[in-house]
Amino acid sequence: MKLRGLVLIIFLLAVVSCKANGEITCEENEPFTCNNTARLNSKGFPKDFIFGVASSAYQACGRGRGLNVWDGFTHRYPEKGGPDLGNGDTTCESYTKWQKDIDIMDEMNATGYRFSFAWSRIIPGMCTLSISTVYK
Repeated sequence: MKLRGLVLIIFLLAVVSCKANGEITCEENEPFTCNNTARLNSKGFPKDFIFGVASSAYQACGRGRGLNVWDGFTHRYPEKGGPDLGNGDTTCESYTKWQKDIDIMDEMNATGYRFSFAWSRIIPGMCTLSISTVYK
């Protein structure tokens, strides 16, 4: 049984270390560009395959929303927000640039999209309102 596990690990390491022709690689200093949709699209998948994309409210909402718990966390503990010490103060602004996002999804031949809205956008003053005021 142990030999079987060792063989599997060696096989997986061999597969991971092999490079396929035209493989997309990421270099640490190479910025990702959302505009290069030629490499990332639904071509090559079966016709009935749902090629979907998604966005997260915190990373996409941008200006015009109220504060939320995650804002407080990333401002109080910036080192826990990721290696770039990022927070949601600057986002990709999907809320205001939705048409550009739809154009990019169209270029990718996406057939599905899942998104979320932050409660702090729907009810921006939620932190200052009482629950009974909101649910009258």
